[in-house]
Formats: sequence, C-alpha cells, structure tokens
Amino acid sequence: MRALCGIGSISCVVVLSGCMGTPVTTTNTQTIQVQGAALKGRVHGGQFPVSGSVIQLYVASGGGGGTEDQALISGAALTTPGVALTDANGNFDITGQYTCPSSSTLVFITATGGNPGLGGDTIDNSALVLMAALGPCGSLASLSGPIVINEVTTVASVYALAQFISPGPGGVGEWVTWYSPYPQTLTYLTTAFSEVLNIVDIYTGDARTQTSSGVGYVPQAEIYSLANILAPCVNSSSPASSSCQSLFAATTPSGGTAPTTVLRALLDIAQNPGNNVSTIYNLSTPAAPFGPALTKAPNDWTLAIAYSVASINYPYSMALDAQGNIWISAWVGNNPFSAEIAVISPIGVPASNSPYSNSGNLSGPVGLAVDGSGNTWVANCVADSTSAFTLKSNTITLSYGPFGIAGMSCPLLVGVGDGGIWFTNNGNNNLIQLQSPYSATNYNTYSGGSLDKPVGIAFFQYYDPSFVSTVWVANTGSDSLTEFGGPGGPSNYTGGGLSDPGGIAVDSLGNMWAEGGSANQVAEFSKTGSAVSPAGGWTGGGLDGPSGIAIDGANNVWITNKTNSSLTEFNNSGTPITPSTGYQSSTLHGAAWISIDASGNVWILNTDETAPGYMTVTEFLGVASPATMPLQEALPVI
Repeated sequence: MRALCGIGSISCVVVLSGCMGTPVTTTNTQTIQVQGAALKGRVHGGQFPVSGSVIQLYVASGGGGGTEDQALISGAALTTPGVALTDANGNFDITGQYTCPSSSTLVFITATGGNPGLGGDTIDNSALVLMAALGPCGSLASLSGPIVINEVTTVASVYALAQFISPGPGGVGEWVTWYSPYPQTLTYLTTAFSEVLNIVDIYTGDARTQTSSGVGYVPQAEIYSLANILAPCVNSSSPASSSCQSLFAATTPSGGTAPTTVLRALLDIAQNPGNNVSTIYNLSTPAAPFGPALTKAPNDWTLAIAYSVASINYPYSMALDAQGNIWISAWVGNNPFSAEIAVISPIGVPASNSPYSNSGNLSGPVGLAVDGSGNTWVANCVADSTSAFTLKSNTITLSYGPFGIAGMSCPLLVGVGDGGIWFTNNGNNNLIQLQSPYSATNYNTYSGGSLDKPVGIAFFQYYDPSFVSTVWVANTGSDSLTEFGGPGGPSNYTGGGLSDPGGIAVDSLGNMWAEGGSANQVAEFSKTGSAVSPAGGWTGGGLDGPSGIAIDGANNVWITNKTNSSLTEFNNSGTPITPSTGYQSSTLHGAAWISIDASGNVWILNTDETAPGYMTVTEFLGVASPATMPLQEALPVI
C-alpha cells in the first residue's frame, strides 16, 4: 500500500511492508475526530530564528489498513506569517487550524524551508527540514507553552523513529515512510514517540541530562554534537552551499543516494551509525551553537540511554513483554536465596512494587520468558521450580506457581513456543515442557539428542501443520546443538564454528544462530541442521567475548560482547555491519543479555558488578529493525 502526500519540498510515503512474519493490518478503532489544541512555537536554526518556514502537522498512520499520512493544515494558513508560516522572529501559531482524525492518532510537526537569519527576503533554504514528534493528538492540549523546533528536537525525533522512516521514492522530496508489519502498531509507534519527549525538553529545544522520568542517563553530548553537525547547513542559504554539500557527501550511505535535506542526512546517520564517523564529526564548526558537545569523534553515531534499576544487583536475565516493559531477574548480594525481579517501562519508569522479592516464589531465578498471554515465566535454578508473573495496575503479581516439577534440575533458561513453556535443565540434561492448563503435573520431559549441559533454547515453527515445530537447544558441555521435532529427531549438530554456545536465536528463514563464547565467533546452521558458517564461524564486527544474541525484523543478528562491552551486528549472510570495535557506549558494563523491541530499540543488560554503571540496562535508540514481541514466540516462515 502506497500513498503520496506533500507540501513544498516534502513528500510523504506510506508503506506496509513485512518481515519476520505475516503483515498484520492494524485498524484504529477510535474514529471520533478531535479539534486540534492550541499549538504555538518557534523555529530556530542553531540560535537563530527562521522566518518564512512552512509549518505542517502530520498524522503518522503506521501501517493502518490503507490510510495515508495526513497533512492536517491547509489553505491560507500555510502562507500566513505567524500562523503556519513563521514570522520574522520564527514564531508560529496554528491554534484552531487543524482537526485530528482521533485523540489517539500520533502527530509530528515539521518546519520546511525559510530564512535562517541571513537577511534579505528571497532566501528560502529548501535543505532546512526540521521536526519534532509530539505524540497522540489528544495529549497536545496538555502542552504547557510554546514549543521549539530545532536541530536538537530533530535529532531526538529521527533517532527514536529511525526504523519507522524510509526515504521517499525516486528521490522525490526527502520525507518518510511509516510502516510496521506487527500487531499493536499504534502501541509501538506511541512508545517510539514517547522516547522523544523523554530525552529533549520540547519547550526549550535542549537535550536533557536525565530522562523526563528521572531514572535514565541521556547522551546529551552526542545529541548536541549531531545537532551541531546539522546546524551549518540549516543556517545556510540553499542546498548548494558548501556546508550542505559537505553534509550530504559525508552522510551518503555506501551505494546509496545522496540526501538533499538535513532531515534525510540525519536519517542516513541514524541508520548507518558506523559510516564516515570522523568526517561527519568534523562538520561541526568551532562556534557550534549547542553544548556541551563531544570533544572528539565518537566510535560510532549510536545514541544509548542507560536506565537505573533500583536496588537490583547481580542481574542474570532480561525479557520484554508485548507492551515493551523490561523484566529483569537478579540475586541480591549474589545470594540465590535472596532473589528478586524488577520491571521498568519502555521509558524507564519502575513498576510500583519493583523490585519484587518473595523467597517462596523466587529461588535462584535465572532465565525469563514471556508467553502470549503476558505471563513472564521464571526459571528458579535453586528450587528446581518455575513461577509466572504479570503486571496488573502497574504492580508485579504472581499469576502461576511456584511449580516444583519432578525431573527439573537447575533450570537455566525458559522458552515459549510449540504450545508450551520450555525449560533447559542444566543439572540432568533434559527439557521440561509445561503445558496448559498449567500445573506441577501437566508437563512432558524430553531427553536424548546428546543433550549436554543445555542452556539456550529457541523455536522455529512452520505454517505447514504437517511438519512439527522444531526446538533447538545449545549444549555448553559438548559445543553442539540439539534439535527436537524435526524429521528423525532428536538430532545433534556440530561444526560451523560452534564453541561454548550459550545464547541461540532463530531467524525467520529457520536458520539457527549461536554465539561462540570465548572463541569470538558466531555459528549459523540451516533449518535442516547443515552448518552455514565456515569452520571458524562468522567473525569480525567487534566480537569479543560474545554473550547474548537476538534477531531483528530484517533478519540481522545482534550480539553483545561481555569482554569489551560492545554491540555487534551481522547481516543475514554473516557479514559484519558494525565497525571492528562494534557499537560502543560508556553506559555498557559487562554487556550480556540482549532483547530487541518492536520500536527498533536494542536493550542490553549490564552484568559487571564492579563497574560504576552496574544495576542498569542500556537502550540503543532506534538502531535495529523492529522485532516481534515477546521475542520468545515461534517465528513463522513467509
């Protein structure tokens, strides 16, 4: 589905595209139109007001059943100074000039063209395209004052929404494509929008040092550096200026098309954060308008937010539920008998009773997994049991268990798929499948297949009902993988660079990926068990003590590196995308468990208790293709 809308030099394209599953049409059931709230503000390029800039509000449709991105302002307002055309001081007032389709539809505001304080009436810099993501239309009335649209709000908006944005077709304009192949599209877009106001102050146009929730560290210097890189082009007379041409040349992706606006250039940086890093950094001028900024070129142009998880220590595992809440298991003081779980929202706000601790329900908790009904299952290694929890009214609540299951012996990881909750039993080399209705006696036990100290577990499910879903298990005791459910199974596979496999993940094609522990390599196997990776595995991209692994919506493979605290990305052919150092952030400390949410954010659990950033999770903003949530669900072939 495609639709084109435009104003001036902007074009908007809406596409519903699919990956990692069947595209799902999401229809907004709230159809009552809402009169737009009073919305005033100003447009600045650096510290200079921009006059004559066209202001437009758009509704981001986000993959909804044939609807377009909708421009909300039309008519004389678009050419009236002070209304939807900024006046000599960069001010605008679009009060009463728009109506939203519903209170829940998401709105973003743009400023296009204009004169960034250069004098003269004929200057109209078409490269100047700035934006701010505002959120649901029904919430705009709560804005307490005039807003600012500048380079900083543009950086925050583009990064938070980077995986919902694509260039317009054929170089027509420089606007965006909003898409999502997943259910609950509006929820995931809303989450991405909320990230923007979490890291910038919309009333001042400044980057925050702490998130609006007060529990997160914002990479302010990186945001200001990116804003300073855009500013010379924003404050020039036209796209042909040397400042704009240098920006466009430096940000053009390998094999890609050169941008023609600052917004598109920034999108290219966000989607290719390892490209021309030093060259891009040097585009900032000595008299840069925003600070404090970076004093030297970074390793890459990712933006990472660190959230504290109050009182949690010795964390072991992490999982995301369908709403994007982050669940963490931990031992208090490294004592398995004093254990807890914590939950924070996608913007870092903890549940009301987080961390939750109850020795009767938790005993040496390690692995976590979320089922399709929103239950988070915990593997209790010490008690040889499992418990399940849900969030009710923002409160962690026990929903099942604890179940002490016969034959369970130090369960380490949990997986959800093929009609049950699965546990890898490291103590006696078998699997337990807990079935619905859940009880301590309704389960199956699986053994064989050369299971040897099983840890990681993953699932692959076919649409063809005649073929049983496959369950894959990583064996740390024998450097092998075991498959249950395939023809002739269980089967055991070696080779392909498998070495101390702990974390495993399945892509949408059925390929199995396993991180290689201390060998600094990644192994890949086909769905039939044939090694795809060479004998030495896939290498490079900063792999250094790989620990966690996840697959995103584009089938790219993401790995955390515990030794050098970095993040590595491979494409589905085994070629590293990240630089030789991986993606880095000062907020990473013993990077371990990894999850990817449906807004394209990569979440990493920090497990180095000796580091000052301990008891945190790090969020790499909008760097991955959105993934299905919860991640433990079996992935179909399309």
